[in-house]
Amino acid sequence: MPDSVLSWLLLLLAMMLGAILARVSGRHLRQTTGTGRFPDGYIQGLQDLYAGQPDQAVASFMRLLESDPDTVEPHFAIAGLFLRRGEVDRAIRIHQNLISRASLDQQVRQRALEALADDYLQAGLLDRAESVARSLLATDSANHPALRVLLNVYEQEREWSQAIAVARSGRDLIEDDVLAHYYCELAAQALNNGALDSARKALREALSCSHRFPRAELMLADLERQQGHWKAALKAYRRLLAEAPDLLSEIMDSLLECLTHLNRWQIELPRLRQSVLRQDAIQPVLSLAQVLRQRRGEAEAAELLHEFLARIPSLRGMGFLIDLRLAADGLPGPDCESIRTTLHRLAEATKTYRCCRCGFSGRQIHWQCPGCRIWGSIHAVQEHLPR
Repeated sequence: MPDSVLSWLLLLLAMMLGAILARVSGRHLRQTTGTGRFPDGYIQGLQDLYAGQPDQAVASFMRLLESDPDTVEPHFAIAGLFLRRGEVDRAIRIHQNLISRASLDQQVRQRALEALADDYLQAGLLDRAESVARSLLATDSANHPALRVLLNVYEQEREWSQAIAVARSGRDLIEDDVLAHYYCELAAQALNNGALDSARKALREALSCSHRFPRAELMLADLERQQGHWKAALKAYRRLLAEAPDLLSEIMDSLLECLTHLNRWQIELPRLRQSVLRQDAIQPVLSLAQVLRQRRGEAEAAELLHEFLARIPSLRGMGFLIDLRLAADGLPGPDCESIRTTLHRLAEATKTYRCCRCGFSGRQIHWQCPGCRIWGSIHAVQEHLPR
């Protein structure tokens, strides 16, 4: 038998023995079995698992539950083990069977319903998860496990108004920053529908949840820019740059657009140049270098890149520098073109954002990690090349 199966069976047996011994005395075992041994149903269930027949094992445990009311705890343990193995359907069967017992204690029934709602959520059966959670809240509006299931359902369905309502109904259910993200998502939906006033209102609510929340500040600045309110947008971007310098990559192109419309980019250039060189991110440097190339020529753009690359080597930066040299000098030869192409391909393969929780990486920022679904866990990463 494979070591993984043996380990699983040993863990299962240990959990069942502990649960049974905690709730059932030796005297009760002698009364119910006449021998002091564990019920035959458990032995049969273990044999079925050993034989690689988990469905038959579940059936054995369920028959035992019907005949012995003191086997509730082991059934929760068995269902939990099936969940850890990713066998959600079998966990659902066990929890459904528990709930179907008319004689089940009310507290145990509630616990089984909470577990079943989680099962449905893990299986992607969102309608069923919502239904079970709602039935729990009908008798206890402060049931935190049910509220958390609803939050997960509405997050996945992107029903942000309902998610906000649930979050507001439960004290300490989520952190203030997460609630602020909900309002930002609601604002994003409003913007997609052209409802600018609704978007502004949602963003103000986000800022009331978490003062100076960078995502809401960025969305408000973008909203001012899109409406042509260049001075208000520039002021908002400057404030955001001071408060969240790590968002410079997201701000840079919009900031340059504001400065261009206000004819202030040359006045702001020294401060802007200093800002991008203080950061470790290459994207703001490339954005500013592109503007310098268009307005002042390749030499000044190359100077900016040289200063940055002397401190932080970067594939993307080196690729752009070669582009500048080719444009300025017309440097011939297939070798140079091959180097240029290789650098660009390597740069495209690098990831610029990574989740600090699960390691998910990508080339654009996600406010909620697609991998672990944690809010605000994705940050910019740099190309740490050997010197």
